[in-house]
Amino acid sequence: MKKKKLLASITALMLTVSMLAGCTSSGSDSSSSAETTSEAASADTASAVETVSEDAEYKDELHVAMGTAPATLDVMMGTDYIPRIIAYGNIYESLGTLTSDYNWKEELAETVEVNDEHTEYTYYLRQGIKFHDGTEMTADDVVASMNRWIEKYSNAKNMVGDARFEKVDDYTVTIKTDEPALFLNELIATQSQGSVIMPASVIESADASTGVNEYIGTGPYKFVEWKDGQYIKLEKFEDYQPYGTEGETDGWWGYKAAPTQTIYFDLVTDSSTRVAGISSGEYDFAHELPTDNYGQFGDESSYHIYKDVLGCFVVVYNKAEGLCSNVAFRQAVNAILDPEEILTGAYGSSEFYRIETSYMGSEMVNWYTTAGEENAHKADAELAKQYLEEAGYNGETFRILVKPSSTDFVNAAVVIQQELEAIGVNVEIVSVDNSTYQTYRNDSTQYDIFFTNALPVSVPTIQIFLSATWAGFTSDPVILDGVKEINNCTSLEDAQEKWETLQAYCWTDSLPVTKLGTSFSYSVSSTKVVGMEYFNGPLVGNARVEK
Repeated sequence: MKKKKLLASITALMLTVSMLAGCTSSGSDSSSSAETTSEAASADTASAVETVSEDAEYKDELHVAMGTAPATLDVMMGTDYIPRIIAYGNIYESLGTLTSDYNWKEELAETVEVNDEHTEYTYYLRQGIKFHDGTEMTADDVVASMNRWIEKYSNAKNMVGDARFEKVDDYTVTIKTDEPALFLNELIATQSQGSVIMPASVIESADASTGVNEYIGTGPYKFVEWKDGQYIKLEKFEDYQPYGTEGETDGWWGYKAAPTQTIYFDLVTDSSTRVAGISSGEYDFAHELPTDNYGQFGDESSYHIYKDVLGCFVVVYNKAEGLCSNVAFRQAVNAILDPEEILTGAYGSSEFYRIETSYMGSEMVNWYTTAGEENAHKADAELAKQYLEEAGYNGETFRILVKPSSTDFVNAAVVIQQELEAIGVNVEIVSVDNSTYQTYRNDSTQYDIFFTNALPVSVPTIQIFLSATWAGFTSDPVILDGVKEINNCTSLEDAQEKWETLQAYCWTDSLPVTKLGTSFSYSVSSTKVVGMEYFNGPLVGNARVEK
């Protein structure tokens, strides 16, 4: 067995360009504009940490206004990115995480060994790491957490088969697969997959339906209080053991000094209230503000603007039951959708979206493909009507599931409603609160489509909408077998060829989703905030606020 630090053997498979081509950064100090992008995030935030003034006085609290209240902070119970922003890297850590160029890097694992066939992975754990309950993290906790992760995510099951993590000794775990698992570390590091480490006792007492009863991890902040509808409160964990070198950060990876004693994630679902709050100074950071308000934050002496890839904007079809369980009906919806109309309705300006057919964004040079685009973005009413006839549509109600806090999705739903009603489809927009939305999305009786901005991933087989256990209920054996075949490849060229074939099939034959494009979002902080990092969401591990 040969040690492969950071999985050097598959570095060629990772992204080689920024996730946000076309955006620039002009610094992060208070005397210049601070529009931070994924490409420049590492440099900007490292500079911000290094230039923290020793003479300045800082607050004991940091207030981050979030537009959506999470259903849970048990990140293994779903793929929503709001719980990840709040909990991942703050409350929880993982064996490994992703840098800003979407490469794997160790976190709770000190080193990793992988055999040449990528069928045996051995993780040597950092020692002396404490959980928030004071117990030490050992192999027993890692095995319990990682095996629960495998059970929760079909992507993980597909990749490792019947293999499970096993304890070698107190600080070493291993997993041995029957077939190559080339992208296992990338899957572990993908935050939407929630492979965080918790105490074994917490895992053992978890409810199968509602998740863990305690939010305990190894991160720099511990969970203290959740006041429903108001805030989630985290406190600095005094026994936290940072990794890396002080001031060194890159994406989700890096040293966290936790200089602020208390972090409040204020739950502010009304966007106008978030805008008013960041303007008045009530909040230090406001997450994902409406595009209509973008222009009012141009005062570079008062605000930092963080603009980033939000994700793949996709229409997700309910393939388990109802109208969209009929592929002809999915083809009808796909045929009428006009991405320009829908994305303009959602975001108002093309500055916040890019029309695209590739399931992997154009920045992802190893995986970008236009395969299947002949059946994409047609906006063809006559073709849609032909598919409706083939589907035997007879006036049934077509339900679009949204939540009011996601104004972009609500606006998109209104446009799609108009497009479908123009070809004779009876459409209802089902708008429910966030908690109900999470329940409905996992219930195949409650909707026909919903929308998601699928987070950027380093490997296409990790896309959540290709998973059998995720909402939308992809069960097509061609897709599931195709994902498995790609994961079992032993060369990039073979994997690329199989991915191109699979994407073409998805577009032309199966239609698990319709991708409209890639979307972008922006968030805002006061210039009094220093050390804030941003990578698919605010990272507060080194952030503080000047008085």
